[in-house]
Amino acid sequence: MQVCHALLPTLVHRKPLCRRVVALPSWQALAATFARREAAVTSQLSQKLQRALCRSLCLAATGFEEEGQAQQYVAHLLLQTVNDVALLAQQQQLTAMAQRADVQLQVCCMLEVLRGAAAGTLASTCPALLNLFSGLLAPLLTLHRAFKLVAPVVALLLKLADDVVENLAMYVEAPQQREQLLDWTLQLLMQYRDSNLWQVSLQTAKSLKEDRAAEQCRDLRAVLNLLIHITQSDLSADEEPQAGASVAMVAPPGAAASTNGAAAAASAAEPGGSVIARVVLVGLNIVLPLINAGAAAWLASLSVLLPSTPDKCKFTCQ
Repeated sequence: MQVCHALLPTLVHRKPLCRRVVALPSWQALAATFARREAAVTSQLSQKLQRALCRSLCLAATGFEEEGQAQQYVAHLLLQTVNDVALLAQQQQLTAMAQRADVQLQVCCMLEVLRGAAAGTLASTCPALLNLFSGLLAPLLTLHRAFKLVAPVVALLLKLADDVVENLAMYVEAPQQREQLLDWTLQLLMQYRDSNLWQVSLQTAKSLKEDRAAEQCRDLRAVLNLLIHITQSDLSADEEPQAGASVAMVAPPGAAASTNGAAAAASAAEPGGSVIARVVLVGLNIVLPLINAGAAAWLASLSVLLPSTPDKCKFTCQ
């Protein structure tokens, strides 16, 4: 544990050290073992340790003199994991497989590896990571549909989306890639909203003071973090709302008003407005039933989540 969380992060903290590290046979052997997803990694290390190891391995790419070498190194590290995720998403019996504990563990480990890769993003390796993640967007949505009742997998998918937006969005320059990432984020939130079935209510909110609060609300915290990072990212820098487009949204629903909340979420998903606004509005309709403590909380949420896009959203509060 100390190796993954303390020693390796220290070794990849400075570029001169990284130059020495990536040239070591022992480091190359470790990278090769990780890339092949051997049992020494998949069976002996916990999910969080696999994420920490992946992050350190990716950050070590700063030790390569040429960007091409760094990108090839990172692509080699993640190719097997990416292929495994895509292959799993193609399984015809995926919904049945999602009930198996071993498959759930496998998916959680792979998602943690992808989170570590996103956290270890460098300017030199971002093109390779964007290329890998672009091929995973559709399979990840498929996994969410199949594992929608498996809380740990759902939470990790939301956290992965947050990590991708937080760490890769700043490097996205092509409009097509920007649109692809935004659309994927919107689809993921809409799938989560539809499958969540409003299970989180004000009664759940009362349990925030209990010991189990952290696990019960981890996915909601992931949604909030995703919304914050997507509004503060460069993804919205060049986005222009269509002329005359507006996004209608009702005030947050009360304990018995989940139907109104669903209607608001549906209106948020209507085409024609800013994608950033639609992402935020769908996300707000997921979390507002939990954080609804009156008008103060409602306005506070908007002030926190939408400081970077005031000219892109036109709200109609009813």
